[in-house]
Amino acid sequence: MKLNIALGQIRVKAGHIQDNVNAMLDMIQEAKQAGKDMIVFPEMCISGYILADRYNDQAFLSYAYSMNQKILEQSEDIIIVWGNIGLSIHGEPITGHDGRFGRFNAAYMAYQKQYVLRENGDNIPQVKTLLPNYRIFDDARYFLSSLDLKQKHSLDFFSPFIVTIKDETYRIGLEVCEDLWSQDYGVNPTLSWVNAGVDLIINVSASPWTLNKESSRFKALKHHHQQAQSFPYFIYVNQVGFQNNGKNVIGFDGGSMMLDPSLRPLLQGNDDFKAECVMSNHPNNAPQSKLLSGLIEAVKCFDEEVLPFKPKWIVGLSGGLDSSIGATLLTMALGKERVIGVNMATQYNSLATISNAQTLAKKTRYSLQ
Repeated sequence: MKLNIALGQIRVKAGHIQDNVNAMLDMIQEAKQAGKDMIVFPEMCISGYILADRYNDQAFLSYAYSMNQKILEQSEDIIIVWGNIGLSIHGEPITGHDGRFGRFNAAYMAYQKQYVLRENGDNIPQVKTLLPNYRIFDDARYFLSSLDLKQKHSLDFFSPFIVTIKDETYRIGLEVCEDLWSQDYGVNPTLSWVNAGVDLIINVSASPWTLNKESSRFKALKHHHQQAQSFPYFIYVNQVGFQNNGKNVIGFDGGSMMLDPSLRPLLQGNDDFKAECVMSNHPNNAPQSKLLSGLIEAVKCFDEEVLPFKPKWIVGLSGGLDSSIGATLLTMALGKERVIGVNMATQYNSLATISNAQTLAKKTRYSLQ
């Protein structure tokens, strides 16, 4: 594989379209200056992925969709792959299952200010095939899948994208996040691309971090690898940051990577929740306590996006475990100047819990009132 690739592991802010586009433009310029042939960004990196019912706001989605043109214009001399909302096929709006406006979760590829064509001559983006509908995910509620669109519009979503750069031609397959995690589905998009004989599969992702998620990523890949007689190069690009669906604050740890056909890492970004334009390998870079690192970053991002005026946080200190952990995390993330501890002891509080609260305040060095 002669392609010189950068992985655009950006922090995606849900609903902050211009901030996200600006972050992409900065990394595109960084990759161009480094002489890269391609840069890949995550799933739904323009609008954010965890948007809940903002997916019903047609004006918001239309604005996010219009940003594709701005990214397209930046693709001179560099291939750009990114995730964004899709609202039309061949310029015609689509309708959803309920007859109202339809939308899909898509991956786009552009080069020389044009969308890259597929082997069959079509210029449609890659539409997410597998729509998770469990835990925090509501994809099936908001999106049409590639299977829905194939049935309605007779489209081939597994015709490879064909791009020629520096006199080399590559056959590329795109997939979106859950398409990699197909073990419990009746369709396997990754093996569909393998069977199509592509040189490279690119997975654009917004995959929330859970404990040991990095191990399960490789497990999913190995499952496909073991089923294939030969396997192509593989790129996985995940976002970082934290998004809030109104009920949960969801964290994304990064962990973007490029693997050779033997699943050996050629490029490996950090997986400690930090944005990075990945252009070199950083093995064994996970923080000593990834859970602690994730919690601290979650507090920072939540505070920055929800409380940009930087108020003080007031924590009721009972002397128990929950308030102690909460106060400590806030202090580690925001600094002692932003945290005030309050202990309102009554006749029912023991001297031990009052003393615990006082000791915590002294150790974290914020004020106790």
